[in-house]
Amino acid sequence: MRTVCFDVWVAVPKGTSCRNRMLAAQFRREVRMTSMWRRLVVLSVFVCALYIVGLATVGRADGEKLAEKQCGDVTFWVERLGSDNDGFNLLVKYEGEGEKKCEDVKVTLTMNDGSTKEFRYSGPVRKTNRSSFGGESGLKPAPIKAAEISCGSSCK
Repeated sequence: MRTVCFDVWVAVPKGTSCRNRMLAAQFRREVRMTSMWRRLVVLSVFVCALYIVGLATVGRADGEKLAEKQCGDVTFWVERLGSDNDGFNLLVKYEGEGEKKCEDVKVTLTMNDGSTKEFRYSGPVRKTNRSSFGGESGLKPAPIKAAEISCGSSCK
C-alpha cells in the first residue's frame, strides 16, 4: 500500500521524507499556537495592570483642599470634588489612641453666586491618616468657591 503525502509548505531541507515534513508542519503550528497564547497572556496581564492602576487612581479621588481646621488632636479638612466642582468631602486625621466622638462639626460652603450652605456632621473618629467624615455632591449653583470648618463641641 502506498501513502500519499500532500505537499506541506514548511521550510525543511530538500529530500526530507513526507513523514518528517508533516512532523515539521505540526511542530510549526504548535509553536505558532504557543506564541499566540503567550502573547494573549502578556496582553491580559497588561490590561489587568492598567485596570488596577485605573481603579487606584479613580478610587482615591483627591480633590482641591479648600479648608483645614485643627480641633484638639483631630484635624479636619474639606476637599472639593466632582467634574463641575459641585461636591465636597470632609476628611479627618487622628493619630491618637482609642476612639473619639466628634459632635457638631460644621462645614459652611460659599457657592458660585455668593450664597452659603451649611452642613453638620457627628460621629466617631479612630486612628487614621485619612478617612471620610462626611460630604455632599451635586450642589448648585456650582462650583463651590470656598469652605469653612467649625469644630462645635470638641472631640471627646
